[in-house]
Amino acid sequence: MRWLVLLGFCLNLSVSSSGATPQAELFLQMGHSFDVLSVAFSPDGKMLASGSLDKTVKLWNVEDGKLLNTLAEHVEQVNSVAFSSEGKLLASGSHDNTVQLWNLEDGTLLNTLNGHTSIVFSVDFSPNGKTLVSSSLDKTVKLWNVEDGTLLNTINEHASIVWFVAFSPDGKIIAYSIGNTVQLWSVETGTLLNTLVGIPRQFGP
Repeated sequence: MRWLVLLGFCLNLSVSSSGATPQAELFLQMGHSFDVLSVAFSPDGKMLASGSLDKTVKLWNVEDGKLLNTLAEHVEQVNSVAFSSEGKLLASGSHDNTVQLWNLEDGTLLNTLNGHTSIVFSVDFSPNGKTLVSSSLDKTVKLWNVEDGTLLNTINEHASIVWFVAFSPDGKIIAYSIGNTVQLWSVETGTLLNTLVGIPRQFGP
């Protein structure tokens, strides 16, 4: 059984043992009251997290589609959700300028990371789960200590919004998007390694 996750929907793609044409089963998750902005699977694939305009994060059982928990401490929409590598923690980034860290075993809020001065668009855990990275409308990228929530570093050499951010599989590099570029930074030294420049789209004749 394979799952394709869309914003607000789950698509079940199954193939019969006889090799017949795959059957697609679409069902609507009715838990959120407004648009879903972000989704993420837990590392073991058993849980799905979704963040929404309704200011909540919802946790779902992938096997049967049942709602497991609702995390409702943000005061504005939730733009990004991410699981830690061991699947015990969840991070959420919000329009309320904060990043929140959650204990998934009991659904409690462990910490609220304050430091961004505007909307948080994206969050991601390092592979070892010890560091969290966040990007924001305030044109910065911030690195946080997951254990105690302290701010480790701020990368603020940007002239535009930082939309999305991600750790490399070895945790040594962070990549994030600014306009039509992607920047690669060294986590260890805090220095810019490379800028990947796209070609601007041309409009009109």
